[in-house]
Amino acid sequence: MEVWTMKKMYTLAALTAISLTVAGCGNAEEDQAVESQAQNQEIENKPVEIPEQNQEAENKSVNSSESNVNDSNQNIDASSQENMRKKINELNYTDFELKVEYNEQKEYEVELEQHKHDQSVTAEIEDSLNGVNKRGVDAFNDIYPKVKQLTINQQTSKNDAIKEVLNVFGLSPDYAEFELDLTFKDGTKIELEDKK
Repeated sequence: MEVWTMKKMYTLAALTAISLTVAGCGNAEEDQAVESQAQNQEIENKPVEIPEQNQEAENKSVNSSESNVNDSNQNIDASSQENMRKKINELNYTDFELKVEYNEQKEYEVELEQHKHDQSVTAEIEDSLNGVNKRGVDAFNDIYPKVKQLTINQQTSKNDAIKEVLNVFGLSPDYAEFELDLTFKDGTKIELEDKK
């Protein structure tokens, strides 16, 4: 009986060794695939060396592109608070809040504000007419060029201000309620309201 038990143990040990060998071979292929993928990523992440002549030509191209940028402010890229602060300082206003309500509970609301306490800039669009909601830089890039076009000052009549805002923002004059709050750089505030 002891021989029979010994044979079982050797057979069991042999089967275990074979199983481990087979399992190990499968992992070797996977390891090789992972290693190959890692090498490909290393190659992709290596910086490309540009010969000096090509680099000079590229720099000239970039410089000429920068000099061709026009000042129409049509394509503002305010990608940070600092850029938004610089742009808002070009405006006559530190706070611009517009809310135009239409029938069927549709409204167009925009806000562009530079906060006094930390000079940060917030921008927001809530436009249920067109299903648009934006905040931050995206909203700023839409609102800023329009507000920059406005010529409203402390002497502008209510009707002229409303017409100008509706025109610049491309809004219908068939509103139910119009509200505009402006704060000028000197701290003067104007609040315009109109209901139809």
